[in-house]
Amino acid sequence: MKENESVTKHVHNFKSLLKHLSIVGNLMKEENIVLELMQNMSPSYRSFLISIRGQTFTLQTLITYLIQEKTLLNSLDSNVEAMTIGSLALAFK
Repeated sequence: MKENESVTKHVHNFKSLLKHLSIVGNLMKEENIVLELMQNMSPSYRSFLISIRGQTFTLQTLITYLIQEKTLLNSLDSNVEAMTIGSLALAFK
């Protein structure tokens, strides 16, 4: 996954690839699919993925968690940006 790519888009592309693999007879166990998706996430998800390592998830549960994590990361980025802008505004008063 590219750093700024949408999680939803990445998951859609991932599921499309899985569908194509199944059409040609390459069926994967769900646990392997989950691991593959985890390994293909961008570096910004590293801490999150380390925190859930060793746990067992369905693919859908992992997707839900990844979307929630992206929402949290976006929220944190917005807060940092707002604080930075606020700090700059104070510095130039």
